[in-house]
This record gives sequence, structure tokens and C-alpha cells, in this order.
Amino acid sequence: MRALKMIMNKEFARVFKDKKMIFSLFILPVIMVVFIIALIALIAYFIIGDQTKHVSQIYVVNEPAAFAEMLEDGESTVINYADESMIEDIKSDILDMRADVLVVFPKTFEEDVAADKVPDVRTYYNPSNDYYDVSYLYISKALSEYRNYLIIEKFGSVEKTLVFTENATDGELEGDDSVIQDDKVASGKMIGAFLPYFITVLLFAGAMSLGVDAFTGEKERGTLAALLMTPAKRIEIAFGKIIGLTLLSLASACVYLIILLVIMLVGGSFAARLDLGISLAFNAGQYLRVFVLVFGLVFLYVSVIALVSIHAKTVKEAQSYISPIYIVVMVFGLINMYNNSSPSTFVYLIPIYNVGIAFKGIFTQDITAVQYLLSVFSTFGFAAFFTYLVAKAFKSEKVVFSN
Repeated sequence: MRALKMIMNKEFARVFKDKKMIFSLFILPVIMVVFIIALIALIAYFIIGDQTKHVSQIYVVNEPAAFAEMLEDGESTVINYADESMIEDIKSDILDMRADVLVVFPKTFEEDVAADKVPDVRTYYNPSNDYYDVSYLYISKALSEYRNYLIIEKFGSVEKTLVFTENATDGELEGDDSVIQDDKVASGKMIGAFLPYFITVLLFAGAMSLGVDAFTGEKERGTLAALLMTPAKRIEIAFGKIIGLTLLSLASACVYLIILLVIMLVGGSFAARLDLGISLAFNAGQYLRVFVLVFGLVFLYVSVIALVSIHAKTVKEAQSYISPIYIVVMVFGLINMYNNSSPSTFVYLIPIYNVGIAFKGIFTQDITAVQYLLSVFSTFGFAAFFTYLVAKAFKSEKVVFSN
């Protein structure tokens, strides 16, 4: 036990006496998280700003006089009136995204309406155009108003043509809103889409820099061989290193979580002031369950990286071996980000992937106790198994002295 504590203290000293390691573990995470969140916010800001600056080019052919009166140019909309000879050119412009929407009325539209016929008004747009939805919404609203205008002209009232309405009194009565949702669950679903990716990927990056240097780096420098000559048992050295690195990585993970918590609290307060219907407040139980999973994930990462690093001859070789694992972690994170299907119970046994799924379930409050426990036991179980393999590798002279 004394030797185990000595090895752990040695790992702590190696990190805390190195300014570069302190920066990479405790300062760089803050910079990275803030940078990523700021970048996402900046991209969203520019996307929204770009859409508001866009001026929609809407073309109308054979427009009825009453409909033309309903349309007017604005800061974000220009109405162009054209004839049938220009239709193909306008379609070409829509394809090339130089125009947004084309509305074509039949030549005999007004006569058909007067004769109780049902003329077909054609609208053309390009879904690949980033701004088409705004333009199409504008035209759809104008056509709906024009339709009501014609109904009133013909029947004297819109109500005479209605069989039923849909949500016409939505929100007028207290507690009678059409949208029935728990804001916390909705917000948790939104956060669960991207937060697990950041946590799983960033934690691996931190554990990788520590693990490679602690095992392969010491092999290259010869300090591992000197350590093996001490009275400490090899299994104590292996466990001491893994436990020490796990605690250091967990400390780095806590920095990530604290920064994310602060961002969520600030964002939640901002959303509440704007009445966006978003709640970023989570209870202590959710935070505790996330922490336990983060602990297990860090333990798993460290054990896997240690197993790969102890078998590598050089730091460069170890990094090349670990890179494919890093890619797998990123792929799992991306799958979790875009997968909205309900996972089967078996999924919670898949290491690394199950943690991201469990994170989403915790944030959305729809993970069961069985699913959570399976994720925890699976994660710690695989971590213990890889730790056993590391301890076994330390007993091999060929492995620990290869360089």
C-alpha cells in the first residue's frame, strides 16, 4: 500500500511540477470549452444575421389586382411582376439561387373563380436555397390571406366555408395551450444532443496526453526501468500509475464540468429572461450520476491508453496506435449526437458508446435505473479488465524493457 501511494505521489509530482502539464490539464480545458461554445454561438449568430440581411426575390406571373395590392416590398422582400415568357428564365434563376420563389396564376384565374371553378396556382422554389423557407412562408401567408379575401367576396364570411377549425383559440384559456411539454425535458434533449460528444472526446484527449507520457515516455527516458528496480511490486507500480492518472484526468474532467455548468447556468438565466421556454436547471441527482459516469469513463480511457502505451516502444508509436481509438471515440460521439432512436438495453453494455447514451438519458430524464446501472457496471468492468491486462504486461520483461 505504501508503494502504491508512492507511485501515485510520483505521478502527481510529475504533473504539478511541469507548467506545460498544468496548462494542458487545467487551463487548456477552460479555453477549449469556452472557445467551442463561443464558436457555436458565433456561427448561430452569423447564420441568423445572414438570414435577416437576405433580400428575398419573389416573382409573380399573371397576378390578380387584389393579390398584387396585398404584396409590398420591404427591407427583406422585393416583389417582381413578370409575364409568362419569363417563367423559364426565373426557374433557372431559382435553380442558381438568384431568385427565391415564383408564383404563377393561370391567365383565366379571376374568370375561373367567378365561374365556381378551382384554378391551380403554381409556386416554385428551391429547397437547397438557405433562404427559401422565409420567402415561401411569406408567399404562403399572402396566398392564404388572398384566399380568405376571395371567400369573403363570394360568400360574405369565411366562417360559412369552414367545417372545423384547428387550435383557433390556442392559448386564450389558461392551461389550454396546444404545446404540452416539460421545458426541462425539452432542454435536456437539446443539451443531450451535443454535450456528451464534448465530454467523451475532450476527456480522451486529456487522458491521452497523460497516459502516453507516463508509460511510453518513461520507457524512452529510462525512468520506468529505474522504477522497476525499486522494492515496489510491479503490480503496485501499474496500479499506482493508473489510479494516479485517473485522479489527475478526473480533476481535469471536473474543470470541464464546472465550466459547462457555469455556461449552462448563465445560458439558462439568459433564456429565462427572454422567455424562450428553455430550462437548463438540473437537480443534484443528475449531476451525481453524470459525475459517476465521468469517473468510470476516465478510468476506462486511462486503462486503455496505458495498455497501448506500455506495449509501444516510442511516444510517436504509441500516439499512432492510440489515434484509431480516438477516431472510434469521436465516431461514437457523433452517432450519439445525431441518433434520436430509443436504444435497446443491450446498447448500455457497449463501452464508451453507452456513456454518451446514458448522458442523453440523464439530461432528458428518461433513463431507467437498470439502464444506468448497466452503463456504470459495464464502464467500470471494462476499465478493471484493461487494468488487469496492464498489470499483466508489467510482469513481462519483453514488454516493459522494449525500446
